[in-house]
Amino acid sequence: MTDEFMAAENAIGIFNGIHMKKEKGVLWFSYKDLKDEGIITH
Repeated sequence: MTDEFMAAENAIGIFNGIHMKKEKGVLWFSYKDLKDEGIITH
């Protein structure tokens, strides 16, 4: 993740093929991308 993304209150980005959103300082990850990358197996 970039320093700019981490410092932002709200941002959208793609890191290592995983779509991420930062909203009010909370990170959200795309469930589909995590599953496709084998990070989530259920």
